[in-house]
Amino acid sequence: MTNTKNKLLYIEGIRGLAAVIVVLHHFTLIFYPALNYGELNQVHIGNGFLEIFIAKSPFNLIYNGGFAVSVFFILSGFVLSNVYHQSLNPVVLYHYALKRYFRLVIPVSLTVIIAYFFIKAGFMNHLGLGELTKNSVWLYESFKQTLGLAGTIKNMFVDVFFLKDNTYNPVLWTMTYEFLGSLLLFSFLFVIHGLRYKIILYGVLVLGLIATKNNFYAAFILGAFLNRMLYDIKFMPGTVLKHKITKVIIGLIGLFFCSYPLLNRVDNTVYGCISFSQVESYDFYHVIGSFMLMYLIVQSDKVKKALSNTALVFIGKISFSFYLLHFIIFCSFTCYLFKLLYATMGYNVAALLSFVISLPVIILASIVYHQWIDKTGIKFSEKILSLCVSKNEL
Repeated sequence: MTNTKNKLLYIEGIRGLAAVIVVLHHFTLIFYPALNYGELNQVHIGNGFLEIFIAKSPFNLIYNGGFAVSVFFILSGFVLSNVYHQSLNPVVLYHYALKRYFRLVIPVSLTVIIAYFFIKAGFMNHLGLGELTKNSVWLYESFKQTLGLAGTIKNMFVDVFFLKDNTYNPVLWTMTYEFLGSLLLFSFLFVIHGLRYKIILYGVLVLGLIATKNNFYAAFILGAFLNRMLYDIKFMPGTVLKHKITKVIIGLIGLFFCSYPLLNRVDNTVYGCISFSQVESYDFYHVIGSFMLMYLIVQSDKVKKALSNTALVFIGKISFSFYLLHFIIFCSFTCYLFKLLYATMGYNVAALLSFVISLPVIILASIVYHQWIDKTGIKFSEKILSLCVSKNEL
């Protein structure tokens, strides 16, 4: 198992990179919304040419939150299917399904409690900045209300995981996909365990999910498919797909898809040629593009080595805590700091300096949260499993 973990260090590196992109995405949404929406009335730098250009070009990839979330879901499918694909023991799937809710509930529910306390105590400092940052509608929708004790408890244990409810923490909408997507994956792998023509079944399910606009759930299945490639020669790509020129083409298309922007309209951009009314373009292209890039990564030892560097792996290990906490810190500490600095330093210096100062705060908070809360969630899920199954099954 240790060797396997070492071989999958690059997965932690990818997760770390995706976490950084999500943080950049939310920072730009708060302070530089034109980078996401491409609207002139939201610019903050000069005449807005730079912000609008980046928003409408593949350069937006470095802060494209939709791309990063798609990567997270593909990685979940990849990692959650790994032990099963090594052992081909369907009992593993049953155990994972039993643990999944309990693995997530402690770190997720505590952020709801933290946000509830911050809102009640008046620690949130983002609401008064809407007009100044030029993204008042989006900021107003974040951390805007509390639900009372009964509503908060229901939110923590039910709504977040089944209804995409993110009342207390805007990033928690992904937890419904993370939980239900995991159960879908375990169920699918269990059903096809003894069947032939598994590649066809993977394809049918993915196409069905995409056709019904469940692109994020399709990401879990695509991640598992990539993992299966590592252990089953029948799933390995043919000679044509391994050709260097083919890989370059796949990489370029993947990067282009992953940079699909968060614009109201893309018809006047380079993305107009791939925008169709029948397709939920933003999610669809991010999932397909992320799959294409991951397909290339799992076959390249050089890229995997680069992604296994210490800094990215470190962020990857604390990425769940990093993800859960960063937006709460942005809307409380970062916005408070921005208010202090803005009067004397101007908008752009105050925004960038607030971000730079906030990063170590987010990292430190994530380290503590990972060590004491996230790991507790993992131990709790293992305890639940031990209570539900006999010792012979463990």
